[in-house]
Amino acid sequence: MDSKFVHLFIPELHFPHKELIRTYKDQLQNWIRGNISSCPYQLFIFDEMQSLLPELIDVIKPFIDYHNHKIDGVDYRRAIYIFLSSTSGQEIADVALRTFKDGRKRESMTLKDYEGVIRSSSYSQQGTGLWHSKLIDHHLISHFVPFLPLEREHVRKCIQQEMRDQGWPQCTETENEVLNYLSFGPVNYELYAAKGCKNIHEKIYLVKW
Repeated sequence: MDSKFVHLFIPELHFPHKELIRTYKDQLQNWIRGNISSCPYQLFIFDEMQSLLPELIDVIKPFIDYHNHKIDGVDYRRAIYIFLSSTSGQEIADVALRTFKDGRKRESMTLKDYEGVIRSSSYSQQGTGLWHSKLIDHHLISHFVPFLPLEREHVRKCIQQEMRDQGWPQCTETENEVLNYLSFGPVNYELYAAKGCKNIHEKIYLVKW
């Protein structure tokens, strides 16, 4: 992230006020235009898309649309845009749970199993960044990639890594105690960590001290 060619946008920090959306649209377009004009290889990351003002992201459409030529002498096709969101979290978890119930291994799932539900929920959830977005209407988002819910074995690896980072020896008993402090769902299955690997650091200290 420590690069002048990587740009991170966080709604609560960069676009907090709904009444200023027109200003934000102009600022965002100018920022993208100015940076790509100086170097076409740029990475723009929009975090917490579930909190982004609807319609704001549509201002980048001219830059990612299917143009076979430069715009005002600038080639915008080499820049990369990443949209991070928790909007489809429940839908992704539902697909993963159905996979489990069907007896399929998690590793057997492909991007195709998830893209449709992510696209649909991102587009239909009112008040979120991609709600009725032109980027989806015009098929301008190349891939919808799921962040799969973490299972116990994945969280255990987070615990092990945190203990290594602290210089502590591996201890299965400590790992199990930390796991017991965490919440897993859904009800009757308890497969997926409610908060992923968040708060692992604090839980380990609670167990050890």
